[in-house]
Amino acid sequence: MVVVAITGVLATIGIVLVRGHLNVAKANRALAGIQAIRTAEEGFRAQNGQYLDCSGPDATKPSWYPMLSPGPTLYAWRQPSRTDVYTRWMALGVPGITSTQYGFLVNAGNPSTPYPAALQTEAQPVFPLSPDHWYIIQVKGDIDGDGVPMLGVATSFNGEVLLEHEGE
Repeated sequence: MVVVAITGVLATIGIVLVRGHLNVAKANRALAGIQAIRTAEEGFRAQNGQYLDCSGPDATKPSWYPMLSPGPTLYAWRQPSRTDVYTRWMALGVPGITSTQYGFLVNAGNPSTPYPAALQTEAQPVFPLSPDHWYIIQVKGDIDGDGVPMLGVATSFNGEVLLEHEGE
């Protein structure tokens, strides 16, 4: 009986450790997507003198890409049926993403363009007034389908990434 109890405890610990590693891996996929979008935005600016707004001006109706509602389903990056935003995302030319379970928003503007009114994160970071062109990348994913999404924000202001509910 002691052997069965010890085996049960070890199995429970193993499951917790494996889930922890899976959560880290899931968050890393979102971070890789953000980094790919940052690279594309910097390349676009080098060629065009400004960042590209891929998600449109209406921040009250976020248009996640490549899917409308991020969840556990894996989506191909190229979504020609998304006529509202597809051409902008393809013009950005994000490298290295072929499929994803995360949805992305990218808002961009010049110094006179206001930032999105509200971010999709619980924390509402305050951004400095920008004397330069700017972009804000948001990521959302609910990989386990439990209704609690992982949310993230990255900007052109610094190299930081804010993540909430990592591994969700």
